[in-house]
Amino acid sequence: MKSVSMKVMTGVLAVAMMMGMTTGVFASELTAGDIADAYDDDSGSIQSGYENYNVYEPTAGDPVSAGKASSVVVVDAAATTFKVTVPIALHVHQDTEGVKTYADAMSDAPENAAGTAKIINECSMGQVKITDVKVVAAEGYTISAWNDDYNNMKVNSKTFGFKINGVETQTNGTVVTSNAVTDTITTTVKNNEDGKTDLTRVYGDYNITPSGDSAFPVIAHASVLPIDYEAKLPAYSKAVTDTNVGAVVFTVDFN
Repeated sequence: MKSVSMKVMTGVLAVAMMMGMTTGVFASELTAGDIADAYDDDSGSIQSGYENYNVYEPTAGDPVSAGKASSVVVVDAAATTFKVTVPIALHVHQDTEGVKTYADAMSDAPENAAGTAKIINECSMGQVKITDVKVVAAEGYTISAWNDDYNNMKVNSKTFGFKINGVETQTNGTVVTSNAVTDTITTTVKNNEDGKTDLTRVYGDYNITPSGDSAFPVIAHASVLPIDYEAKLPAYSKAVTDTNVGAVVFTVDFN
């Protein structure tokens, strides 16, 4: 009498029947050793390209019933491309009356009453998060507290105050450290009504929808985080042009 083979293939058990054989009731299970053998060229297992098969062959004359087996899932993946765009410069202009205007990268207006830049998640896949934000004063400059009296500071003082997304910069430059937020911000193109909520804000060409109120939420794939900023400056006795007073350092990572 012929024996019958049963082939386990990607987690699906193929059931065969034998003509003229009495039906019995028993289960046959492949062991972990059997599964490991699928990767051994000398084990007698069947291999085809990246697919490997174990062969279950009951003894001739034994009754046959469905058996069960396990198949390992093997992943081979390259590191995902990480690409995040941050603004090169955050521009601040103070006029003769002390009124400030800012560059606005999220609208068609060249300057605005509040500055807006953007951080773009351009990774091929995945969310990104801003783990730390710090302002570093340029050589010879200091960072003053946001609530200091800038109107009465010594004229031409080399100091400034700074606020980012509503968070005041501390005098040591700290804005956010070890950011552990879980809420996200998602972007769609303007005039796309899909996914809009009461929280959706229109920035330039974007609909920006946060899931919470964090200053630096997780940035969803292909989405934009607006960076709203303000500065405070002392009085100047003569014009100051394109002067670098400090830098904002954003530390970003996959979420």
